[in-house]
Amino acid sequence: MQLANNNKKKSSKRKGTNSSNSSNTKIRSSLTNNNSNGNSNNGNSNTSKTDLKFEDGGFPDIIVEDEVVNNDNEFAMPQKMPSANNNNKSDNNNNNNNDNNNTTRVYRPGKDTMGEDEKLDFDPTAYKLYHSMTASWPCLTFDIVRDRLGVGRKRFPVTMYMAAGTQADKPENNEIILMKLSDLHKVQREYDEEDEEDEDDADDLDEDPILISKSIKHIGGVNRLRSMPQSPNIISTWSDTGAVHIYDAEVQLKSLDGPALPGSKQASEMPIYTFSGHGQEGYAMDWSKAHPGRLITGDCNRNIHLFEPVGNANAPSWSINSSTPFSGHTASVEDLQWSPTEKTVFASCSMDRSIRIWDTRQHDKSQLVVQEAHDQDVNVLSWNSLVGFLLASGGDDGAFKVWDLRNFKADTPVAHFKYHLAPITSVEWSPTEDSVVAVSGADDQVSIWDMSLEEDREEQGMIQSGQIEGIDDLPPQLLFVHQGQRDIKEIHFHPQVPGVIVSTAGDGFNVFRSCNM
Repeated sequence: MQLANNNKKKSSKRKGTNSSNSSNTKIRSSLTNNNSNGNSNNGNSNTSKTDLKFEDGGFPDIIVEDEVVNNDNEFAMPQKMPSANNNNKSDNNNNNNNDNNNTTRVYRPGKDTMGEDEKLDFDPTAYKLYHSMTASWPCLTFDIVRDRLGVGRKRFPVTMYMAAGTQADKPENNEIILMKLSDLHKVQREYDEEDEEDEDDADDLDEDPILISKSIKHIGGVNRLRSMPQSPNIISTWSDTGAVHIYDAEVQLKSLDGPALPGSKQASEMPIYTFSGHGQEGYAMDWSKAHPGRLITGDCNRNIHLFEPVGNANAPSWSINSSTPFSGHTASVEDLQWSPTEKTVFASCSMDRSIRIWDTRQHDKSQLVVQEAHDQDVNVLSWNSLVGFLLASGGDDGAFKVWDLRNFKADTPVAHFKYHLAPITSVEWSPTEDSVVAVSGADDQVSIWDMSLEEDREEQGMIQSGQIEGIDDLPPQLLFVHQGQRDIKEIHFHPQVPGVIVSTAGDGFNVFRSCNM
């Protein structure tokens, strides 16, 4: 399921697993399914077509529309994903006894193959937090909704809010799902004296996680969904019908915390704004962090449109000059990112392999451009919110790169990694660690990188000499590898809970925090 790395930071040594456990991904022969504890209580509602449930052993209560109900539908997690919260001491002991027979070994994606009777085994020592959940329809895009519970919170259990968009079988069955995930407890494992939170947290590991959800009908599949940072209840979507919608989900989000008070505003499933000027569908979308309410969208016809906020908080609206889109790309615009500090500056990437930097005051020409940023389509971008001159990109070539905008020249990234074996599907800088970036790929891996790490020569010497188990051909910046999902599409760091990452894939969501984050 995972691979953790311990290399030295240039300034200090990062906490992590022992060097002997630097690779925690194992193959176990004839692994049995340990996800058999407890009864399954699943969510269902007449007003919500998408059934959500946690897949941690001993299924929790699922509350939908303020009721606890049962669902006969089963959406079982793959057998290769045993529960993170199951105690597998006996299995671990068996592994130790069988190491000499090579029944348990490090799994290297792209190099090793698994037999028919083998599957990936979950190693709880590699995670501080791990939960998974599934839905009846794939949610290939989501966003973490900022809350009022505080910034920089590290105590367990974790509570978080999310919004996701579905890809259903019929256009009319699609939804925006608002979720509250609570009682997300840390992974059960033996006491670790390096885990500073263990003594302070009043964490009952027997408690089940709780999921509460509300839904908003959405015509058409949701290609991309984003929550406005300054007003998280304002949610924008890219529909596969070719329209961009903006919703006010304030009532739905408040209802996740309890019933509405008498006289409160009524919930609406209609968007407060719709723009159909693109003419065809798209995927690129981003809200400005420096200018509240400013939105940019890009389509498959290479056009980029700017949404300028007008009106007020009580009656928000937007103005778009659809006749003058930002033009310069020669193929589909795949992703857009606003500068974290500049109100008028944003970046774009395209199937034409280029990355461009724009100023909203000039529509017909980008300010900076790398024509051949990747060998194939450039799929995703992420602008570092803590170091404003760093931009990360990922492409169909399986590579991700880091660019210094102070020296933005053709084919001169400051970092270039080609670890993934398939196209990059998502990339995002950590909002709390300026050197950490997470990357997901179509090879069903989420990799976490620390650009400040350098090779630990002593440890590398021990690996090469066979004194400790490890993989000697991994980049020293590779911090952790998470596996177990199929068809991973999007990842996000939680902006208020350091180290927590959420990933969505064709088979559901994972919420996790690695041992070395």
